[in-house]
Amino acid sequence: MNNSKKSSPGKLPIAARLSTLRITAGFSLERLAELSGLTKSYLSKLERGLSEPSISSVARLAEAFGITVSEFVGDQVSQDGFRILRNQNRRALPSAGESPLFELLHGNSAPQGARLSVYIQYPEMVTDEVHSDLPQAIHSGEEFIYVLSGKIELRVANKMEILESGDGAWYQSEFVHKLRSIGDQRATVLVVICSCARESR
Repeated sequence: MNNSKKSSPGKLPIAARLSTLRITAGFSLERLAELSGLTKSYLSKLERGLSEPSISSVARLAEAFGITVSEFVGDQVSQDGFRILRNQNRRALPSAGESPLFELLHGNSAPQGARLSVYIQYPEMVTDEVHSDLPQAIHSGEEFIYVLSGKIELRVANKMEILESGDGAWYQSEFVHKLRSIGDQRATVLVVICSCARESR
């Protein structure tokens, strides 16, 4: 598991990566805040390395720049229609205050086509009171989850469902959503996110 947290050579920390992307795009902090739906003060903390972004925040920032999550964190995305990620190279994504989240694969069908991101998530086991205080994810696109093991509680908007191993769910990611493990141990969940690139500005 330790290997999953090592950065590949040449990759910038999230803070430096965000600053580089913003300056290259010609965005002010105010403009990026408008595009991403995040506050200017929060973005400032991210750029100064004072805070780590949640996966929901990363997804919003990637969308604001018109790139994939993988490209946002500094990966080189294959354009030849084929990519492999070995288990030993799997890496944890920033997930402050959220469940552990590990990258599997990212890809896109065309420069302006649908973009696909695949993760393995290990939802936290928390009480009702703590769960109500956890951040709710919301971003563009569609999301599919499949429970590989264990049992989870999934909340999407005002709906709640219990999913067990072998169960799956699809929902529009624009609805606030979050999940947690229930039972005796953390569940293992496959998460697939499909989004589209923004139109050029």
